[in-house]
Amino acid sequence: MKKKQSPIELSQLSFTDYTWQHLADTFFRPEDRHFDLRHDFLIDKNFAGIATELHFFKTNDHSFDGVRRKVSVLLFDATDRVLISTKRITVRITKSESHCRKVVAFPFEETEFRSGHAFRLQVRDDNADQLLGEECFRTYMDGQFGDPSKWYEPVVGGLLPDGESDLMKSFDPDTRENRICRIRFEVWDALRSPRPDTMPELEVRLYYPSEENVFVDFIEPRNAYRGDHTYIVDLPFRAPVGCGVYYVELLCMDHPIAGFVFTTDRNMEGHWSGEGLTPLDEYDYAAANRRYNESLPDDESEYIPTDEDFDALLSTFIASEPEETDSSDNSDSSDTSDPYSSILREAPILDTDAEHPILDEEPSLLSELDDLTGLRSVKEKIITYDKIMRFCMLRAAKGLELFHSPLHAMFLGSPGTGKTTVARLMGKMLKKAGVLSSGHVVMKERSTLIGQYYSSEAEKTLEAIEHAQGGILFIDEAHSLFQADDPKDPGKFVIEALMTALADPDKDDWMLILAGYPDDLKRLFELNPGFKSRIPESNIYTFDDFSEDELMEIAGRRLEKLDFTLSSEAEEALRQRLSDDYANRDHKFGNARHVVNLIHTEILPAMAVRVMDSGFTDRQSLKVIQPSDIPMSTPKVNPRRKPVGFTFSSAS
Repeated sequence: MKKKQSPIELSQLSFTDYTWQHLADTFFRPEDRHFDLRHDFLIDKNFAGIATELHFFKTNDHSFDGVRRKVSVLLFDATDRVLISTKRITVRITKSESHCRKVVAFPFEETEFRSGHAFRLQVRDDNADQLLGEECFRTYMDGQFGDPSKWYEPVVGGLLPDGESDLMKSFDPDTRENRICRIRFEVWDALRSPRPDTMPELEVRLYYPSEENVFVDFIEPRNAYRGDHTYIVDLPFRAPVGCGVYYVELLCMDHPIAGFVFTTDRNMEGHWSGEGLTPLDEYDYAAANRRYNESLPDDESEYIPTDEDFDALLSTFIASEPEETDSSDNSDSSDTSDPYSSILREAPILDTDAEHPILDEEPSLLSELDDLTGLRSVKEKIITYDKIMRFCMLRAAKGLELFHSPLHAMFLGSPGTGKTTVARLMGKMLKKAGVLSSGHVVMKERSTLIGQYYSSEAEKTLEAIEHAQGGILFIDEAHSLFQADDPKDPGKFVIEALMTALADPDKDDWMLILAGYPDDLKRLFELNPGFKSRIPESNIYTFDDFSEDELMEIAGRRLEKLDFTLSSEAEEALRQRLSDDYANRDHKFGNARHVVNLIHTEILPAMAVRVMDSGFTDRQSLKVIQPSDIPMSTPKVNPRRKPVGFTFSSAS
């Protein structure tokens, strides 16, 4: 008799561990954790259990019907070959939905996770008595084999272009027929006795120059077959040309053990080892760039990102979360400081009868700004600001006095409205105008600005200001810096350090941008009037939520970049979905980020399942999105958020 087919499929199965946070006496819920494809977990004193995230989809035969299934999640100790836990759940997918997500937790106090054992998780449809999927993972006891950062000893690292046998420090794909290369680490198995029966997988994190894009993969090291304990970790990588400095890091059980930097605009023979293979203390683009500069031969000029490099970084206008770059210093917009004094230091000596070069340049930065979706009020302010800077440069070139204009700013808006992208663009404009010497952007938030120990609360803030010298210090969710109801809140020391830096007339080669939700930042200003005196209303930029048409434009650009197209029916379905999402948005709505997440986590997975089930794998089928791939929205009862923006009273 033919076996009954399950009306649901398991499209994704991923894991996480969750912990008790003893200091706060708070339990981190499995639902709130980040799930990924790791298969090895470290059991320490805070370990509370293992959770799995399951994504179920309806099969094609039931695409227009609701589904309700009883599902068992079985956890086996694969080492002892025994069933140790069973969880039963109900999977409901309504008629209007295409999939659902379930999180199943196995608490430590209920399940014996023995160190060094392998575990197998099975997911079964009880109604159809069918296996939907399974995955394995392993556990290791913290301290049993020493510090996990010492389990592997890095030997060399580098890039290995396809068809080559020798590693390279950097690789220019334009000089090769094939743009594919592998990121390779060679490590030595440093454990002797005692040691686990199976060495854990290694995590590879590739940080792209844009700093918004981090690719993560978990790889089982393979033996190099040299008669020793050398293992190889390879990560395939399609290298775009000339985007800037990349940083790749190797981790064991979340402990960094190696890392190196490279670019894709030049060939550098050899491999990374020694200090060039050590992980950065904390990644940011400037730190990676400095390391790369230090690695160049003495007779080569320092690598400086070109306009094309920054153009590549800005090509993805959809902003994620705060990023980082580097440099340092403070600035002031008080009456005793002139933010344009750097123009006088660096402005070239020109023939006063000649036309000024800046007026003859192609206005590429403003064109770049104009290409961004939406942001009408922001664009108008920046165009005005650009004219002021150009006017000041003309006066400086002709030996005339400069007038004072405040530099520091505030960005008001919800997530995903382009604040980070515009900050980078402003850095470029200010550098080109000579107002800032570097123009890079250092991205920070409360957790990265508060010091680690008592009496050193402002230490990280001072470091951030130092790193921002010559550029912009961008503080996201700035309202969280100070908690008015907590007199002992260390965030007040961050604010004091910023105020001191802003009031220093000797430090004018930097810019401060405070970013966050309008109402929250308004409260910060009310509690700290010193900010208000240094950031006038003219320097307050309002990033409105994207409209329905703008969200659709963002989706179209994203799909075009990924080489997908929408059928006419799918385009209408997507427009309706975005219209519903816009109408039901709340204060957490992610704007452009919401569109990107919708495409990558719902539309494309649904398309992939449909195409693989259909058996049609021609180019058209792999490229054209159909209406069935567009999930319908789930109505929300939350009221629409208040319009973005506020004004300050002129009263002091």
